[in-house]
Amino acid sequence: MIFKHFRSGIILRVLLLAASILAIGIGVLHYHKHFNFLSISLLVLIVCFQVLNLIRYAEQVNKKLSLFLGSVRHSDFQINFDPGQTDLGESFEEVFQSFDEVVASFKRTRAEREAVLQFLDTIIRQVNTGLMVMDDSGEITLSNPVAYELLGVDKKLRNRRDLEQLLPQFYDFLTALKEGPLGHFRLGEEVHLLVKKTIINLQEKPFTLISFHNIKAELQQKETEAWQKLISVLRHEIMNAIAPIATYTSTLREVAEKDFVQKGETMETPIDAYETLQEGLNTIEDRSLGLMRFVEAYRSFTKLPPLKIERLAARSFLENALQLMQADLIAQGINSEVLVSPPTLQLDADEAQLNMVLLNLLKNAIEALTQTDQPRIRLTAQPYGNGIEIRLIDNGPGIPKTKQEDIFVPFFSSKTNGSGIGLSLSRQILQLHGGSLELEDGTPGRTTFRIRLE
Repeated sequence: MIFKHFRSGIILRVLLLAASILAIGIGVLHYHKHFNFLSISLLVLIVCFQVLNLIRYAEQVNKKLSLFLGSVRHSDFQINFDPGQTDLGESFEEVFQSFDEVVASFKRTRAEREAVLQFLDTIIRQVNTGLMVMDDSGEITLSNPVAYELLGVDKKLRNRRDLEQLLPQFYDFLTALKEGPLGHFRLGEEVHLLVKKTIINLQEKPFTLISFHNIKAELQQKETEAWQKLISVLRHEIMNAIAPIATYTSTLREVAEKDFVQKGETMETPIDAYETLQEGLNTIEDRSLGLMRFVEAYRSFTKLPPLKIERLAARSFLENALQLMQADLIAQGINSEVLVSPPTLQLDADEAQLNMVLLNLLKNAIEALTQTDQPRIRLTAQPYGNGIEIRLIDNGPGIPKTKQEDIFVPFFSSKTNGSGIGLSLSRQILQLHGGSLELEDGTPGRTTFRIRLE
């Protein structure tokens, strides 16, 4: 009879082993006269064979379990645990069935993961952005073709050392670039890279993701739009100055031709013609001086002195700016306050130029509050990333949405006597600092300008 159950197989082998040992014992005790060395050796060999067979039979389960765990550890899921191929009994058929289901589950999971990775790899290769991932040891673990195309490199970059050797300036730029803020790197005439560095952690291991794309086309478009706006403003200002001059020049010529009367060696003119002449000359002078002021404003806008960066206490800096405008604040009954958190907050900037920015914003806010009941201005400062964020908030009438896009355009002004360079010059100063100036909120009652400095 062939036993198909593991338990029955173990019992049978144990019984046979016990019977063999018993036979040897009986033979030695009662039939020792008939036993010789050869017969005893034969019985001992039979017992040894049965012991080895029992051990080998019992270890089948351990081998299958070891095989299963090994396949999981090494991700080798080509092994099958077919329950129908075992002769260890129904209980082990269930175990092998479970083994087979686990292996099949791992196969599905790995196939899904590989499909996702393939999908992500396709996306990474298709996006129009250069991507590069570097681990904490400096090895470049992932990169896409666009990265090499933008960097002008035809050799695969394996690690930080390759990057430093082939593109030393770009390497120094990446080393200095902080996580989060966008950086601009120029690589030749045609490549202007906008670069961002992000630190990500996978399984408690840090990786640096570097993404960059060429913004040359966008810069050219913005440059063209800026020139168009500037030319439009220049044309407007120049025409405003030239048109009255041309008109009064024509009028004065007519006065000279018709109203001047020669008497001997002198010229006489009626009093009304004289007044017209005087009015025209005054207008020409006024328009000429206005045009000169406009040209001087343009010159000051295009030429700023080099920055002298120093560390400043935020609270003292903001309070000093308010103190300089104190007379105007008192004259209009404007309530002002400074809020700095934490009180010891500091900033790095050119004090004179940043003070110019703040005074310009305060001047604009004061002028906007002339018709506001219970006017107030608030200056706040707080940390932002590795830098500082300053806000100027007033409860004035706000800025119409139709004008919000134009207030930073050079020489654009909604005020009658405004030069139109205050906000644009202020933004230029902030950009030189590596910061920004934005209109955060233009709604009535809460006009907010935001300054950011890294």
